[in-house]
Amino acid sequence: MGDDVLKELDETRPGMCTMKAIAGSFVWWPNIDANIQKKVADCSLRQAVQSAPSKAFVYPWSYPSKPWSRVHVDYAGPVNSAMY
Repeated sequence: MGDDVLKELDETRPGMCTMKAIAGSFVWWPNIDANIQKKVADCSLRQAVQSAPSKAFVYPWSYPSKPWSRVHVDYAGPVNSAMY
């Protein structure tokens, strides 16, 4: 059921959550979520370009040679039009 609707929803290759959200705004039928999941899982193009999170580069900080030789600062704001 809804093959034409699924094809239309899938046209721009949105992610599964986006596709479900769009579908939920306009259409409904029994097992629509399962149908969308199957459509996304069966898409070879999506599976080929699915990105894994990139690995974070770990940079080991050198140990400071003396107190206050390295200071790390965080910024907050704007708070009352000022940065802290």
